[in-house]
Amino acid sequence: MQHPYHCLVPITAQGDGAKSLLLLACGSNLILASTMNGSIISMWTSDPGVLLATEPGSGGGDEDGRRKKRQRIGTKSGASPRIVKLAVSPHGQHAVAVTDDKCLRVFDIKNDVLTEVSQRTMPKRPCAVKILPDNATILSADKFGDVYSLPLLPSEPDSSHAASGEDPFPETQKAAFKPSATNLTVHTKRNRKALEAQLKQKSFTAKKEALKYATREVDGRERSYIITADRDEHIRVSRGLPHTHVIEGYCLGHSEYVSKLCLVPGTDLLVSGGGDDWLGVWNWTTFALRHKLQLPRGAIASYAASTSAVASERTVDDAKDTLAINVSGLWTVPYMDSSGNHEIAVAVGCERTPLLFLVRSSSLQSSEADSLLFTKLELPAPPLDVVCSENSVIISIDNRQSESERLKAYKISEDDVGLGYQLRIEPDAAWNTRLKCLNDAEQEQHCDDESVDELLYSVATLRKRRAWSSKQGEYGDEDPTNDLTEAGDDIAE
Repeated sequence: MQHPYHCLVPITAQGDGAKSLLLLACGSNLILASTMNGSIISMWTSDPGVLLATEPGSGGGDEDGRRKKRQRIGTKSGASPRIVKLAVSPHGQHAVAVTDDKCLRVFDIKNDVLTEVSQRTMPKRPCAVKILPDNATILSADKFGDVYSLPLLPSEPDSSHAASGEDPFPETQKAAFKPSATNLTVHTKRNRKALEAQLKQKSFTAKKEALKYATREVDGRERSYIITADRDEHIRVSRGLPHTHVIEGYCLGHSEYVSKLCLVPGTDLLVSGGGDDWLGVWNWTTFALRHKLQLPRGAIASYAASTSAVASERTVDDAKDTLAINVSGLWTVPYMDSSGNHEIAVAVGCERTPLLFLVRSSSLQSSEADSLLFTKLELPAPPLDVVCSENSVIISIDNRQSESERLKAYKISEDDVGLGYQLRIEPDAAWNTRLKCLNDAEQEQHCDDESVDELLYSVATLRKRRAWSSKQGEYGDEDPTNDLTEAGDDIAE
């Protein structure tokens, strides 16, 4: 089984327009490749050994009041930590990788060589990371709702502070929720079921899964903002550093978790997606919901039904009625319109679905719902990440079980079809030739389907548990068909 490339980041070095690179994560391997021919020019692999870490103590011993211990890293015994997030500084000289051992690692890439210059163990595993335009500050958010500001190149190994003003390394970490009730104090059947559900829950803390950094001019001065989303259906807009304690407002309207956010360049639009069967199109400066963009449930259901043992028209109808959609990716991609101008489209990926849906940004700004049409791109496997380079779109796909490409490139253009405009998506032959070296490369690392699925497909786990259902006989998710309007299939093939 070949491990897919699950994180992609393009790098364009300042002062050298002809020099562009591609940074890729493949399990525990970090790869720096040339976009000229797709060759691998540098590779780093996380060490399954030991990491010297500090742990808060009660004082005494070391002069800083901390006691040290050696801590083994890696999710499994003898396994190397896997990369879960990547970010590159705006000037293209440093990269940040988050590994699943809660470690935030900084790399120097100025000389086209991946050199690890620092590593910091965070209190909780980061789920989003961003390097600010000053090329000196990292924003790191974890699933428990804490956002930290850290120096890109710290003078001390553990120097960091919470963006909310709190101590990022408290003496006691947040303990898992433990109900005070027991089977000895609960007597009714209903309360016993409630206690059983509480014991099954690992934590009731809201999970942050999306982080965006935005700027706009206010009273003649540029002001920065941090936009976060969580498992509790909220999108929060806060001031940027150093005033992150000021919450400007909330974008409210989702009924399920929000996993992905996307800022549309050149506009005040924010696109959000998660566990609902629609995308939210917001004016984030006023917190107003402009559109609910229905996702093409029918097209997604047809692929869900095709995985069942017996595919039939009834199977497709059943899948369409009961399908729980989980948005796993929102990306902006460039294209040329029918007049030769540069435009932007928003691409949407859904977890475990081998489709990519694209909608024009100009359509998102329109007040006419009929203009919000998706263009569907069928892929051989589910998309994992999307990046743009030289006006081409490179898509990483989960093609682990076949010998076909793990990376595919496409060109996007626009056609005038008389009644409106439609996106046209075609394979990019030149880029696919350059990607052949990366597609053919074998990455030596231990992996199995279960561990790869755990790494790649975690969005659906954000869906909340609901009340006890006597029909199900157990606690489970709320019926996804409740309170939902069936989506149409407005797709441009």
